[in-house]
Amino acid sequence: MARSTRESFLARLHKPLGRTATIKDIPMPPEVDESIARLVEPDADLFAIFCKTAAATGMTIHQVTQATLHEKMTARLREENVRKLGISMEQGQALTDAVKQGGFEIFDWQANPGLGNQFDLEAGITDVHGAIAETGSMICESSANHTRGLSLIVPWHLAVVKKSQIMPDLIDFWNDRSSLSSQEMPSSIAIITGPSKTADIEGVLITGVHGPAKVDVFVVEDL
Repeated sequence: MARSTRESFLARLHKPLGRTATIKDIPMPPEVDESIARLVEPDADLFAIFCKTAAATGMTIHQVTQATLHEKMTARLREENVRKLGISMEQGQALTDAVKQGGFEIFDWQANPGLGNQFDLEAGITDVHGAIAETGSMICESSANHTRGLSLIVPWHLAVVKKSQIMPDLIDFWNDRSSLSSQEMPSSIAIITGPSKTADIEGVLITGVHGPAKVDVFVVEDL
């Protein structure tokens, strides 16, 4: 009997591994030697480290407080002459109201499903689900309240990072997610480290071809 496509595919993988079948009892991975793996200790000044490393990736950092966040955000939007933008935040009504009062048009992405319309926006404001001090990265997960487009499609991404969300490194982030089942995990997790970049075959680096060319991060000190 001829093998199924799935069996043929698996057989091609087994052969170079010296196996005849797929391993059923997957061995446990070795313990992480944190003295080697960690470059940032949990008791370090994570706020200062994140601001430094995030700036080094090409992102613009704004150290703000809860009281000054809305004013600083709307001021930046005016500086760049933004007209139409989207907002994707879990608890962002106060910021949304402030942006509306500033005279900006807010696109309702939840009432207009799909990513196509988001290509016409000039900016996107989002919160994050974590921030990594070691690499200056931000983590954005997709959900019913979070669209991927406002951090990955728009030419300018403005992100709000709470001081309490900053973790030493990805070890801590995945440890936080270790108790989640596959059904509880988000459909996508984006780890954003600076503006979108790509390089051609000659190694010429170009920013903003496949995503935001600018990323502003508002790091809120007292949240």
